[in-house]
Amino acid sequence: MRIAANSLHRPSPKPQLRPATEARIQSIVPGDYPQVESDLDSFPAPVLDLLDSYGMKVAVLDNGQTLADSPALRHLTERENKEERSKANAITRQALAQNDSSNLLEFAQSTTRELRKAGLDFHFGLSQRQPTLATIAQRQKIPAEHLEDWTQAFAELNQGLPAGLFLLPHIYDDGKPIPENRLRSARETTADYVEASLGLNRAEDRLVLVHKKFTAEKAEEVGNYRLVIHEMGHALDHVLDNMTAIPGFGALHRQTVDALYEADLKKAESAGVEETFTTDRASENVREYFAEAVEAYLTFPNDNGGDIFRSENSNPGLAAKNPALYNYMSDIFATEFSPEAAPEKPGRPLLPDFVPDPDAAVIHF
Repeated sequence: MRIAANSLHRPSPKPQLRPATEARIQSIVPGDYPQVESDLDSFPAPVLDLLDSYGMKVAVLDNGQTLADSPALRHLTERENKEERSKANAITRQALAQNDSSNLLEFAQSTTRELRKAGLDFHFGLSQRQPTLATIAQRQKIPAEHLEDWTQAFAELNQGLPAGLFLLPHIYDDGKPIPENRLRSARETTADYVEASLGLNRAEDRLVLVHKKFTAEKAEEVGNYRLVIHEMGHALDHVLDNMTAIPGFGALHRQTVDALYEADLKKAESAGVEETFTTDRASENVREYFAEAVEAYLTFPNDNGGDIFRSENSNPGLAAKNPALYNYMSDIFATEFSPEAAPEKPGRPLLPDFVPDPDAAVIHF
């Protein structure tokens, strides 16, 4: 998709969109949160439905809560759990066929990274003593009422694997299967952290988090900063990165946004950041650049009853300061996305090989 760097669109009139209450993505937000509804209302229906099909959810945390306390914490259905076991076993057996597995620790570490790239959160176990299933289940704290299902899952995961190497099935939370990584991370994600971050987009979990104090209508603490629009902008960026079903997106989306950002960085060297970007945050990195642009394009003056700050990060502000980026936003939000075009769920981000990473740990028995 070619962007004309010197063309200028007039700011679009505020679109008349389907109410957010009709959008399936809204159902994850418990309670009455006017600003969340207003922010979701800003998105065209095809974009909102695309994000919903991708599995995006919005959650609100209050003081003292963690993500583990929220209904947004994503457990697995039995079908999802079975599909993940099948994929993990296939990836492991393929890796065994293609690699020298004489060093099981190195094999487990490298294959764990392949599992994470596929969005699979299983851990490998290693043992020279061949522990009993009861010993493994006890160490994994599997409840007695789920031991039979866990044992069956263990057998499916480890079909065809050599002695001393095994994949560990998911653990249980509130009676439902869940990857150990996900539960640990959820317990570490506190409302205080979400508040201090002014919202979070957890790309690997397809989840947007906001603090309850920022969800009231015209929340004074954030002025005209549209938190959910911004964080959903991050989500949309990741979806478009991986979308190959519609021409103009996928790798071309990444190339387009990267090129626009680099051009603005160069412009800012002489013109200055304030004259080039709608906010300082937009200049920080290319991901913030895109999310701020989504927020700007979908924010109109006086939406919140008056501009408190960030007034230039609005639809007319973006059109005036960055017409090329504005035009690209116009192309995105005019696209009639089909929910079926949503890409597969994302892989997990991993630290470099030389950095200890609990998400990639191999467990010794």
